[in-house]
Amino acid sequence: MEKIKHHSSAPLVLIIGGSKVADKLPVIQKLLPRAQKILVGGLVANTFLAAQKKPMGKSGFSKELVSMAAKILKSASRKIILPQDVVVDIVSTKKKEITVVETARVKSNQRISDLGAKTINEYAAEIKKAKTILWAGTLGIAEEPVYAHASLALGRLVSGMALGRVFALVGGGDTVGFFHQHKLWVDYFSLAGGASLKFLAGERLPGLEALKTGWFSRR
Repeated sequence: MEKIKHHSSAPLVLIIGGSKVADKLPVIQKLLPRAQKILVGGLVANTFLAAQKKPMGKSGFSKELVSMAAKILKSASRKIILPQDVVVDIVSTKKKEITVVETARVKSNQRISDLGAKTINEYAAEIKKAKTILWAGTLGIAEEPVYAHASLALGRLVSGMALGRVFALVGGGDTVGFFHQHKLWVDYFSLAGGASLKFLAGERLPGLEALKTGWFSRR
């Protein structure tokens, strides 16, 4: 974690997804000066798209953090790459009706469920340039196999580059579980989840402070 925070080799690429937007945006802010590219998915991407006034339909996003996302985009629009196209389904029907649309064309009855092929290809091109990768959060509703394509395709790419070509860290229980489920391996897995993100965002962690000042530090 210290390597990502202070000593990562450039280019540093962040892959940030999942549903815990409140945990992820501070990490993006903290690492903006050092990251070359930030690739987003999940509710994190949806919140950035909402900040751009893109139609969200029935998609989940963090309404209270849209203004924060807008400020981040204003300060670093060239670093943050947003989805061009997305996989959507129609929420109101029992049978899944799945299609791919541009982000500007999401209809009122549709829900964003994964990244589209154009976006996956664009993200892959940026990942291939990386020397250090931090991945936190899956890129779609990855617990449903039909919506796990982006996470799986890019996960395979990252896994193939790790353990030699790049230093890759994957954090968070859901993301680590997804990688293990699909037998994808990287240099370091962190199950700390929110705590690891708070560490990367520069927040004080009482447990670490105790280790620094307590009995262990005096041995």
